[in-house]
Parts: sequence; C-alpha cells; structure tokens
Amino acid sequence: MLEATAATFFLLSTALLLVAYAGYPLLLSLLPAKSPSTPIESADGNITVIIVARNEAARIERKIRNLLEQSAAPRISQILVVSDHSEDDTVDIVRTLAKDDDRILLLELEDGLGKAAGLNLGIAHAHSEYIVFSDVRQRFELHAVERLVATFSDPEVGGVAGELRFENDANVLETYWKYETAIRKLQSRHDSLLGCAGAIYAIRRRLFVKLPERLILDDIWVPAHVVFAGYRVIYQSSAVAIEDRHVVAEEEFGKKVRTLAGNLEILQRCPKIVSPTQNRLWWSFLLHKILRVFGPVLLLAALISSIFLPWPWNYMLAGGQAVFYLLAMAPRLVPSLNHNCKLCRICGSFALLNLAAAVAIYKASTHNYSKLWTTRSSGTS
Repeated sequence: MLEATAATFFLLSTALLLVAYAGYPLLLSLLPAKSPSTPIESADGNITVIIVARNEAARIERKIRNLLEQSAAPRISQILVVSDHSEDDTVDIVRTLAKDDDRILLLELEDGLGKAAGLNLGIAHAHSEYIVFSDVRQRFELHAVERLVATFSDPEVGGVAGELRFENDANVLETYWKYETAIRKLQSRHDSLLGCAGAIYAIRRRLFVKLPERLILDDIWVPAHVVFAGYRVIYQSSAVAIEDRHVVAEEEFGKKVRTLAGNLEILQRCPKIVSPTQNRLWWSFLLHKILRVFGPVLLLAALISSIFLPWPWNYMLAGGQAVFYLLAMAPRLVPSLNHNCKLCRICGSFALLNLAAAVAIYKASTHNYSKLWTTRSSGTS
C-alpha cells in the first residue's frame, strides 16, 4: 500500500514538473501561429518615456542622455523621471538636465511609495499616445524605442515587449534566461505575452489600468490588462536594452524571489487573470507562472516519494535526484565550473529558481510584499 501511494505521488509530482518546464513550451510550439506583427512603417504618434528611480545619482544622467540619443528622439515628447523618495543627488541631476531640455520632467514621491505609485503618477502627467517604460540601469540600443513603437502599426497590438540582454552574464541563471526568452517568443508567435521585462516595454496609453498600491509586478499587471482589453502584447527582439554589469548570483536570486512572489500577488489582487471568461490566456498564466512557483513543493514530493518506491526504483530515482543536486551545488563549491560545466549551470539554474520559489511562497503566505521593491528590483517577469 505504501509503495503504491509513493508511486502515485512520484508520478503526479514528476508529471506536473514536466508540464511546467517542458510541456508548456512544447504546447506553445504546437499551437497555430497568428499572423506576425512585423513593423512595416513607424506608427504615428508621440512617445512618453517613464522611469521610476530611487537613489540613482550615479546613472540617471547616462540614462536620460541615452534616451535623447535615440533614433526616435524627435518623437519623444516627454521623459518623465519619477523620484521615489531619493536621498542622494538624483533629483538635482534631473532638474539640471531639465533646464536644457523641456521634454524632461521631474516628478517626486515623498514617502517611498514604490514603483507602482511612481508609474501611476507618471501616467497622470503623460500626454503621448505611446508610453515606453524603462529602468535606469539599462541602456537602449540606438533604434530600440523606434522599433518598439513601430510595432503599433498593427492595430491588434496594444503592447510591445523589448529584449533585455545582459553583458558579462556567465552565471547559473544565464541558462534560465535564455530558456525564458525562447518561451516569450513562442507566446508572441501564438497570441500574446502576459508579462514583459520591466526594463523595456511599451503600451498604447489608453490601455493603461491604474496599478494597485505597492504592487510588485507592473510588468505583468500592465500587459495583462492590455490582453483583457482584447489586444496582443508582442515580443520584439529587435528592440534591445542592455544591462552592462557583472551579474551577482545573490542579487539575481533576490530578483527571482521578487518576481515569483509577485506572480502570487497578481493572482490575489487580480483574480480574473485565471478566469476563462475574462482572460483568453488564463491557462498560460497558470502553466507558465503559477505551476512553476510550486515547483519546490513538487520537487520535495518527488524526492520523498521516491525513497518509498520498491527496489530498485527507489535507489535509481532517489539516487538520480541526489546526483542532480550535487551537480547544482558544484559551481558554488568550485566556481570555475560556472564557466566550464554546462550541465552544472543547467542544474544550478533549475535548483536556484526553485529555491527562490520556496522563499516566494513564504513571502506570499505572510503577505510580506512591501519591502520587495528596492533600487535593484528591476528585472524580468
């Protein structure tokens, strides 16, 4: 009886893990593709860029000048910088730049209310047809804004996600990000994304829906409401933002905790995202976002149940999992393996993602979301 129960738990947990990480992208690849939204000519209309910043004195001038040097700069009518209770020279730097260019406007949040409040304030002052959202740390390639907005020449497109690339990104999460990028391309090919990289995405202004106070993931809330309105959010790989830095694993771990906890928060604060009658992509959110959050529960169930399987399956399957976790930990013990062992990076990426999910479940269970927005919270949903 015990062995039969163990076998049931093992097969069920393993099957759900396969659906989350392999079955979902396989399903997307098999679904029919919609007509491609390839930019033919630039869509008419001005552009507002909104950036929320906190204590970014070291980088804010470089970011603004990068926007002013865009090929689409003549169409950028506003660059709105929302300072989220900055305590350094961020405000003074923006004010100085604004003296030389009246397109630059400084807005201030006095109480550290977070990115959601900053974006709501920015939208309230925006008057362009198209809104581009970005963070401070990334630089846009020359034609990034132009290629984002050109995609709106398709009337079915309500939002566009650009491509975020990392330089000097040889770490355990590099493999995961490449995998996630491939999934986003498949989502766009089939229908629409439900999430974007917060560093580079754009929407039609009229489709913006006010963000709830202190919401973590604007880059799911905003595109999801574009989909609710009947439009598509397209992945535009030719619109590129580059983050030039050495990736720190601990920092990436914190960002993944934030993103995964944010997925559960979205589920709580916007339940229609999983309503078949209100969201045509409800199944995509469940399979891609929610099922993955519960990966550590499924992994633990698979490990424990495999111990109670009949011989020799218990030795083979439990032993195989032990080897997997040893490979995942190897780059931490021998840092050179981070570069030299692709299998170790794959295992490490998967294990780190699920460790982050375990922490995210704890954060969600205690409703401890409020401190997850920091100056380093920019990332990918």
